[in-house]
Amino acid sequence: MAALRRSVRRHLASGLLVSGLLVGGVGGWAAATTLAGAVIAGGTAVVESNVKKVQHPTGGVVGEIGVREGQKVRAGEVVMR
Repeated sequence: MAALRRSVRRHLASGLLVSGLLVGGVGGWAAATTLAGAVIAGGTAVVESNVKKVQHPTGGVVGEIGVREGQKVRAGEVVMR
């Protein structure tokens, strides 16, 4: 019975040690690493009569938004770059 308790304790201690090292390693990596990338998201523009989807077929980064909330726009007008 005592040997079984020691075995269980060893396995539990080993598991906790491995888990702690894994969490510490991933946490250290996450704290030290900088990620450079773009956030890709769809968008919708709400108009008086219905909703128009605004999207680009290949995606990209929005650098400038040329309209404000509530501003009226015409067909073909550039609203973002």
